[in-house]
Amino acid sequence: MSPPPDALLLAVPLAPLTAMLAGIAGRRRARLVAWWPVAGTALSVAALLWLGLAQPVAALGLRLGGAWFDAGALRLTLGLRLDALSWTVALLVAAVALAVNVFAAAFMREQSERAGFHAAMSGFAAAMLTLVLADSLVLLFAAWEWVGAASWLLIALRREPAAPAAAAKAFVMTRCGDLALLAGWLLLALLAGSTALDAVLGLAARGAPVDRWLPLPLLLIAVGALTKSAQLPFSAWLPDAMVAQAPVSALLHSATMVAAGAWLLLRLFPLYEAQPLVLALIFAVGLSGALLAALVACVQRDLKRVLAWSTISHLGQTLAALGAAVPFAAVFHLCTHAVFKSALFLAAGSVEHAAGSHRLDRLGELRRRLPLLAGLFAVSALALAEVPPLAGFYSGESVFAAVLQNRTAFAPLLPVLAFVSAFYIARAYYATFERWPGARGASSLEPPRAGELLPVLGLAVAAIVLGAWLAHSLPAVLGLSEPEPSDLGWRITRLAAVVAGICAAVFRVRAVGPAPARIGAAAAAAVVPVRGVERARG
Repeated sequence: MSPPPDALLLAVPLAPLTAMLAGIAGRRRARLVAWWPVAGTALSVAALLWLGLAQPVAALGLRLGGAWFDAGALRLTLGLRLDALSWTVALLVAAVALAVNVFAAAFMREQSERAGFHAAMSGFAAAMLTLVLADSLVLLFAAWEWVGAASWLLIALRREPAAPAAAAKAFVMTRCGDLALLAGWLLLALLAGSTALDAVLGLAARGAPVDRWLPLPLLLIAVGALTKSAQLPFSAWLPDAMVAQAPVSALLHSATMVAAGAWLLLRLFPLYEAQPLVLALIFAVGLSGALLAALVACVQRDLKRVLAWSTISHLGQTLAALGAAVPFAAVFHLCTHAVFKSALFLAAGSVEHAAGSHRLDRLGELRRRLPLLAGLFAVSALALAEVPPLAGFYSGESVFAAVLQNRTAFAPLLPVLAFVSAFYIARAYYATFERWPGARGASSLEPPRAGELLPVLGLAVAAIVLGAWLAHSLPAVLGLSEPEPSDLGWRITRLAAVVAGICAAVFRVRAVGPAPARIGAAAAAAVVPVRGVERARG
């Protein structure tokens, strides 16, 4: 007898929450504490797969909960909602969290703070799954705040001098955005008379006088989303958060915290679609942020900071696709980015664990002694650079086609972005794993454990096959229209830009090592506060 759908839906966020409580209660049992998060996220994945296999995903319409209480003309509701969009993103979150938790079990084996760390990781996954499945603005905001608190704790748990300041910076900056979000969703709820998502999304069809008031709450919510996704000018907290342990970086940067902003705009997209000016503003912020962050990544001397600015850039591309009114492209890129970026962050953690550093000027020549890790990083890096036929190529093509279709005047900027993205990730790979003038390598290496390599291997394989599979199946699953494919000339231009970016990076590192590239110096000076430019480059 199969379990009831309501119980399975409730189990998705409750399984990692139970794992968190079990980890806290049994924190003295060192051998078990690392496996509670693995068990919790594995159960979430299993429950979502069962729900998806029980009926066609496109037909999912499962809801749990209802009215909480009435406050005058406002009805407050609580509940969970599983439709095709939330199922796709929730499965992505749970699967990436599972891979990261398996990695963390091996990576944190000898760390003294591992009991609190693993409990916080479970709580983080539970919060993000609740946020994705929330059917009420009240519950969504509560989960949003829970995600922020869990990220603060995970950053602060690192026993490094810079960790408390980085955690406080992330907490304070994202809370400022959360004030805008709070005001925005309260205004939406007052306009709709309810916090239920159906009532709120129904505002798009209400017409005047609602249309006169709707842009204000949507702009406030967009500010909260841009802050959580570390988009310019709210990006400063994310690179500093790289002081956290590698599994935390992978979870923050892939499908969880920084993706929450993009998810919020996706969930409320029918409202934004009815407000073209607000959508145009989101597009402008997303595309400009993608370009500037990619340029800043070119001057970083720290591997994890390169990846951090890369995350800001790729989430900017996701928002640009939303701003171009093609939510399919945004979901597609969100999925592929989660896979290859989590693989890159976990691989960077293994590099740090093996070589004792993640500064590019202290690495080099690691491929000979860490060939498997180098290969996995290379595959994930090529996916990020949108090299065919890897996952990033398909989703990047979808974003490019979306911009070409609805924001045609800005399409020439996309090959420029492709060149810069290929440049910074090729520079990071070559400086880490290949020989260049003055490369120090590492005097002694501790080979990565099998528990570290297996999740990276799984994610790298996904970075190879996921793009083609999603390009075939995702339109039917989501029921969203795809953008018109770009013509052959644009495709050749984009591919040529990628190849040129990779070649330019290789030639430069072979000639002068990982010295910051001039291509990003002006962008770094403009984006990073003056006092922090040199520190950000390091």
